[in-house]
Amino acid sequence: SYAGVEGLCAHMGDGRIAGTRFPEDVMDSDYIEIRKKLGITGDKKNAVRTDLLRRYPFPRFEGERHIRPSLLWKRLSQEYRFRYVNEVIQLVEYQQEGLSANRFHLRMANPRGFSYYFREEVNVHGRRDGFRRRLRNCSRYVRYSLHAGNGLGKQMKEIDDTVLWVLSLPKGITGWMLDRIRLRTKGSSQR
Repeated sequence: SYAGVEGLCAHMGDGRIAGTRFPEDVMDSDYIEIRKKLGITGDKKNAVRTDLLRRYPFPRFEGERHIRPSLLWKRLSQEYRFRYVNEVIQLVEYQQEGLSANRFHLRMANPRGFSYYFREEVNVHGRRDGFRRRLRNCSRYVRYSLHAGNGLGKQMKEIDDTVLWVLSLPKGITGWMLDRIRLRTKGSSQR
């Protein structure tokens, strides 16, 4: 019933913990409870059973190279638990040009992966969330679906809660439009 073990990351330079510690030094739980209910933040490092990584592969989208790793952790949370430990098991050094620094570019380069992630967040994992979080995640689904070329008709069929989807349209479409403006502005400033 265990998927693996997860511990803390610390900054290489000064040893500060990345994010927050777990509430207990050793505890058994799942990703959704740890992140959403207990509010644990920051990078963590884990070891996951190989058989589960084979059984739950990350989806692949042609031309895209990234999908949020938490997609897998949330899937595993449906059936498995992790052992969480307040021990540093990885030192991290955040680069100025790393993934965290270039989130916007990462999202724009992988819109189908992000659309897929937020669709699953709304349809599967959102049942544990309050309305505001579900609405925010659904608007992100709309935003990245539009970037991926998925029209409103397809989107409406993919989201289980049609009312939630309709309510998320204004924010999702606005986010998509602002992204397009930002992309054009960046493109013209680099010429």
